[in-house]
Amino acid sequence: MKLNSKERQTTHPWRRRQPSSQQLEEMATPTEPCPLKKHLTCSICFDKFKDPVTTVCGHSFCRKCLDLTFQINDSMCPLCKTHLSKTPQVNIVLRDVVHELSLQEDGDDGSHDNDDKYTGAPGEVACDICTEQKLKAKKSCLVCLASYCSTHLENHYSTERLKGHKLVEPVENLDERACLKHGRPLELYDRKQQVCVCVRCLEGGDVEVVSVEDEWGKKKNKLENTKTELELKIKDRKTKVDEINVDLKSCKDLLENEWWDIEAVFNAVIAIVEEAQARALQPLKDRRQVLEKEAQNLKDELKAEIKKLETNISELDNIAALEDHILFLQNYPSLQDLDNIKDWVEVELDKSLSFGTMRKTTTKMVEKIQQELEKLSSIELKRVQGFPVDVQLDSATAHQRLVLSEDRKQVKDGGEDQRVADVPERFDHFGSIMALNSLTSGKSYWEVEVSNKTGWDLGVAKRDANRKGKLTLNPDNGYWVTVHYEGEKYAALTAPPTSLFLKEKPQKVGVFVDYEEGLVSFYDVTTESHIYSFPECSFKDELYPYFSPHIKEDEKNSAPLIISAAKHCEQEDKIFNMSLQVCHCGWSSKTTYHGLRTHQGKMGCTAKGMRIPESEQFTYQPKYSYLGSSNLFKQPDPSPDVSLQVCHCGWKSMTTYHGLRTHQGMMGCTPKGVRIPESEQVHPFAQLNHTEPAIKLEKPSPDIPKPSVPKSEQTFWLGASDLNDNKLTFKEENLLMSPNFITQTNLTATDAAVLEIIMSMAENQQNPLKMGTNLDKSHQMLEFTQPFPWTVTSQSNPPSTGTTVEEASHSLFQTPPRPLQTASSSDKARRVLDFSTGAQQVEKIFEPATTSAQETVICKETEKEEKEKQREAQRLLKARRDRLKAELQQKINIREHKVAEVRSSVKACKGSLDAEWLEINSVFSEVMKAVEDARLKALQPLEQRRQEVKKEAQDLIQRLHKQIDTFKRTIDELDKNPELQVPPVADLKKVSVDTSFSFGTLQPTTSTMMKEINKKLEKLSSLELKRTPAFAVDVKLDPQTAHLSLLLSDNGKEVRDSGLKPEHPDTPERFDKFGSILGRNRLTSGKSYWEVEVSNKTGWDLGVARRNANRKGKLKLNPDDGYWVTVHFEGEKYAALTAPPTSLSLKKKPQKVGVFVDYEEGLVSFYDVTTKSLIYSFTECRFGGEIAPYFSPHLKQNEKNAAPLIICAVQTQQ
Repeated sequence: MKLNSKERQTTHPWRRRQPSSQQLEEMATPTEPCPLKKHLTCSICFDKFKDPVTTVCGHSFCRKCLDLTFQINDSMCPLCKTHLSKTPQVNIVLRDVVHELSLQEDGDDGSHDNDDKYTGAPGEVACDICTEQKLKAKKSCLVCLASYCSTHLENHYSTERLKGHKLVEPVENLDERACLKHGRPLELYDRKQQVCVCVRCLEGGDVEVVSVEDEWGKKKNKLENTKTELELKIKDRKTKVDEINVDLKSCKDLLENEWWDIEAVFNAVIAIVEEAQARALQPLKDRRQVLEKEAQNLKDELKAEIKKLETNISELDNIAALEDHILFLQNYPSLQDLDNIKDWVEVELDKSLSFGTMRKTTTKMVEKIQQELEKLSSIELKRVQGFPVDVQLDSATAHQRLVLSEDRKQVKDGGEDQRVADVPERFDHFGSIMALNSLTSGKSYWEVEVSNKTGWDLGVAKRDANRKGKLTLNPDNGYWVTVHYEGEKYAALTAPPTSLFLKEKPQKVGVFVDYEEGLVSFYDVTTESHIYSFPECSFKDELYPYFSPHIKEDEKNSAPLIISAAKHCEQEDKIFNMSLQVCHCGWSSKTTYHGLRTHQGKMGCTAKGMRIPESEQFTYQPKYSYLGSSNLFKQPDPSPDVSLQVCHCGWKSMTTYHGLRTHQGMMGCTPKGVRIPESEQVHPFAQLNHTEPAIKLEKPSPDIPKPSVPKSEQTFWLGASDLNDNKLTFKEENLLMSPNFITQTNLTATDAAVLEIIMSMAENQQNPLKMGTNLDKSHQMLEFTQPFPWTVTSQSNPPSTGTTVEEASHSLFQTPPRPLQTASSSDKARRVLDFSTGAQQVEKIFEPATTSAQETVICKETEKEEKEKQREAQRLLKARRDRLKAELQQKINIREHKVAEVRSSVKACKGSLDAEWLEINSVFSEVMKAVEDARLKALQPLEQRRQEVKKEAQDLIQRLHKQIDTFKRTIDELDKNPELQVPPVADLKKVSVDTSFSFGTLQPTTSTMMKEINKKLEKLSSLELKRTPAFAVDVKLDPQTAHLSLLLSDNGKEVRDSGLKPEHPDTPERFDKFGSILGRNRLTSGKSYWEVEVSNKTGWDLGVARRNANRKGKLKLNPDDGYWVTVHFEGEKYAALTAPPTSLSLKKKPQKVGVFVDYEEGLVSFYDVTTKSLIYSFTECRFGGEIAPYFSPHLKQNEKNAAPLIICAVQTQQ
């Protein structure tokens, strides 16, 4: 089917590509093409002729282009539309001309410029006409729907018909720019349908159209505005990310500052406990050293005398062997001085353990701990101020005398009753008032100004608490109140009331309530100190703030109580002591000094050349657990959060990872630029749990030099199999032992004490010493039921010989044996005088000249008598020698027995010392464990909050980064899709990181810790009661001081109330109003102890009093007036008569009370002898003269309390 000319003209592809004359002019304006080249160009492909053919009408075309045209429009000239009857032939002349011209162009210019070639790069559009080498399109025609390079664009500039076509910058997908329905270019924009349309689309009906250019400009502006808006949102979120990072860093700094403060307090508490531990153990150590020195002196003296006696016996043997009478008699008198030797029968080793009590040490320790814990009050106050409530007074509950301000923030005593209705809610007897605020959960805090008041009540009360009549304000009746009265006195209204001692008069009092914790705390806001806390309260109902301004007297106390606005601790307020901190590494920040130390600890940038003194470094001392009868010392099991942390500076401690970071932050000893990940820390006991409390060994005090450490630690193991093997030896290059091992090795005081305990316990396991001649034999080897590691670090000279196990055992565990008894003897034959031969020789010299037989008989008889006398003299001398030798041997035996007795006494005394040492050490170790547990509990919320803030900030930053990425993608897509909708996002004003610290107070933690400490220290009472009987005194009552109604026993040991008032003369020494009596004993020095039986009594006073204390009239029994007394009254109540009295809570009623006085220490302690527990101690007493025991049996009432106070004999505690 053939198309008509109109249809062919409409659908002809080349017709649609014809440029307008205007476009041809624009194209020709920059450069005019060469005229010859113009005539040698095909009008179809706009390129140089290739195999040119000439039609009958005279037009020339490329052969290929003309064939393609014939396929579409039959045989018609593309220019003049003349029908052609036959296919034109190649114009050879024209082809040669074109070829020559191409050669010329190639020779002159070469090929097309590389910049015009199409490379396919982004943004490039290829010319649709180029067939071989594609060139970049310069323009795209919206009418022809084709893109043209500069060469093929010439027709749009030169041909009038093509000049009217619309040319735009090169674009792809031109088919999308034509109306699919009409094939016309999209030149208009329908705002109703929001689509581009062509001119013919307007014939369809009512449309609201504008030109594409106008709509493009409008949409372009809108697009730019959207981009600007998105960029602002991106900028806002980046700013918010920066703000979050700043808040996170500030929050971390505040958390770290608070961490440091709490850590410092608990470290100070541990140091106080360690100091008290050392003070409690020091007397045992000193006594041990004195005992060893005295025992050694006795043994040395005894051994010297034994040696001297053995030498004398040896000399006796030598003399006895002499047969020369003259020589024998000349040597014999030298032994007469043996009669002056010391008699050792009455000599005893002083093995008494008169230490007194540790009460002053422990009391001071507790007081110092309380002082350190008081430093936490400022931290607590900053915390609780984060929970302010707007407290307003409730006029319906106010007493008739009270006057309120209009804003319900002030209340005072009006001086007279007001005319108000009496309602059930109103206080009718006490001048009190409650607030409108109902407290049913959470934490609450308010402040009250009391600066001009001389009396007030503050606290909280239950809603249903009684408000009528005379009230008893205590927790049992629903009131948790502190009171200021009589101008200077303060008390917490417990049952009975607890007196409070405040250093300064409060100007503003803060009240904090934690409903869930059951806590009511009071603070002095001005001094940032803690006043009192009611812990473990059981509310179970609504609470209301409670106030009482007290009545005014002569215009005194007329000022009102003023509820002031609590300072809410915002983030900015929490940053205290902030300043610009600069580190030498270049880092700087507005933070605290702790923040600077934190940075240095994390980054390891301590100033170059700065050394941390060894005295400021901590040396880790191992903890040992004593497991009853087993001789095994082992490392205790730390809690799962505690492990051995080691710093490169040499510091090490059983603590948490944060404890290591704390050390490094404070000491600045991390290698610069190095961070120690927690995964690389040593956790040797991570899976072990606490099975028993550890026996904590005292650490060296800071002023004790740190022991030098050799190149390698010297370690050996002692076990049963090892010690029984005689072949096992120790080389002295590993361990140098000596009898004075403890004093020779360079150990700390604690290490030396531990080794002494180990040696003493080992010595106690040896077999009993043998007596007599077996004294010089070696002791049996020490056997351990379990092997235990023993590490000894010392500096010793390197010896060259070895030491066997047996020798080491002798060196360690026993005194070197005395030398073996030896008698000097010679292998040579003694020279013996031949008296008979000598007599014959003498006779020969003086032989008379006779031969009478009678003379010969006389000489023989004389010789026989002389020999008999000599034999009798030798028998007497031998008997005397034997008797003297026996006496000497007996003296030797006595001294050897005394040596054995001294050794046995020393061993027994050391055993007692070691048992006390371990018991005291165990108590203080448990105390330190309680402190460590409290420290971890106090720091745990900070660490948990740190992790929560960190996670919350990370999540928020991640969410903001996702929004930023979404906005960036939207900006990129807006260029391609202007109609793209911006996704909705949350308002940044509501996006923030919660950096508040809602921790509450540390009072529950510290209160629990103090209760635990006191509970552990109570174990020392039984040990103290074992010591006190050594200072027992025989107390007898002094009848001259007894009140007239008192009845004494004949032995002066019992006193009771007679119920009568007999007429006796009143003396200055006698109590005239109080039913009291003193003891005859006058205590002026030393330690004293006595016991009083009080089992059947419902009231009594016991204690001591100055001899010159007032005894007349109504007495004030307190230390200021010379009385140190505890009292039992009303059947169940107990108190220490301090000023004001201190209420005592005893678990059981005492049956027998022990009173201990240490005059020099200024200490008076009271013990429940039956339960072996402490009742109370007066410390820092100033006696200032003679004191005497004080007693009061109290009055009997209806035969109650009729039993006497009985001073009983002191029994030794087991």
